Amino acid sequence: MEIEIENANIAAEMDHRTRTTFFKEADELETALLARYGIDTHGLLLRKHFRFDESTLDYGETISALGRGLLELDPKGIHQERGYREQVSYRPRIVGSKEWPVYISDDKKLGKQ
Repeated sequence: MEIEIENANIAAEMDHRTRTTFFKEADELETALLARYGIDTHGLLLRKHFRFDESTLDYGETISALGRGLLELDPKGIHQERGYREQVSYRPRIVGSKEWPVYISDDKKLGKQ
């Protein structure tokens, strides 16, 4: 299953939370993130304090997705000639648009009935 995330609303549970303090500086990745957005880490006299909250959707993680489902030709599919219905391979996709976005969540309660 392929899920298009270009027009997606993602609600992911908090996975990592760190903060800088007077005694703890930002690590290498946090410093790179701040530099990427042009955020200065030092104030007038002291180092600024930051809080980093990270939510991720990891490979293999169970998610719930709501959107428009399509069944389209699979360009990488194996084409077998067994009958007129099995000549091509299909792939299922969930797609969205600005008007009808895809909703994705890793909330465990959403997948249970």
